[in-house]
Amino acid sequence: MNRIGVYPGTFDPITLGHLQAIRDSLDLFDQVIALIAYNDKKSAMFNLDERKALIVDCFNDCPTLKAAYEEGRLLLDSDSGMLVHYVNKVGATHFIRGLRSLTDFDYEQQMNHINRKYAPNIKTWFVMSDERYQLVSSSYAKTIVRGGLDASWLLPLRVENALREKYGMPIVGPKTV
Repeated sequence: MNRIGVYPGTFDPITLGHLQAIRDSLDLFDQVIALIAYNDKKSAMFNLDERKALIVDCFNDCPTLKAAYEEGRLLLDSDSGMLVHYVNKVGATHFIRGLRSLTDFDYEQQMNHINRKYAPNIKTWFVMSDERYQLVSSSYAKTIVRGGLDASWLLPLRVENALREKYGMPIVGPKTV
């Protein structure tokens, strides 16, 4: 049986923390689906096509993710329905959820109980954030970029620049040490 993990998120925008969770998940699953999911509690800065393009560009910038994407082990999809319907439709075996803190765990544990009610055959795999990314969130990234600060510890450069474009700010080049 193939182990298929679905990693849902709004990815608005995708962060280094998201990419770490995807890389870690590829070590465990035969296939990982990064699912751009609709969240009616959030208003997106990037439209669906922009998010897809940014994510694919980020996959292509990382040799591990690029290889998995080209081999079909890493897929990108979008859906606006219920997650439990989606995972059953694609034959997934696991939800993939990133954890940065105890606050995340409390929320994700509640979601896990609800998901198990409607999809008892789907398990949840919690991937712990690398300590470098424990403070990373798309919301924080937007605030930091909008404030004119360096977001290279949160975002790939192309994503930071896409945010800068949205805010009408100058584009930055690669950081040098």
